[in-house]
Amino acid sequence: MADVHAILTAEITPASGTTFVQFLMAQAATPPDKLILAMNCPGGNVVAGIAIYNTMIAMPYPITTLRLRARRGAVPDRARGDADPARPCGRGRQVN
Repeated sequence: MADVHAILTAEITPASGTTFVQFLMAQAATPPDKLILAMNCPGGNVVAGIAIYNTMIAMPYPITTLRLRARRGAVPDRARGDADPARPCGRGRQVN
């Protein structure tokens, strides 16, 4: 199967966390070659975020996360000297 791309833009709440976990589990039925997750969310509920993270680790397919520009409360990327606001976090977080 081809790569799957997903974008997470909403604040993490228990409801959105559950929905995203269900999405990840549904992908496991026919695992993609790789899931690429782009995130542009302001944060949110810690427990829901940990549930998403734990589910990502348990998936049988590789997941790469990309950090997009933060929407609130963050210093703009260019002010910190980052050249590319859509560059992967660190070296591109590979889960699994």
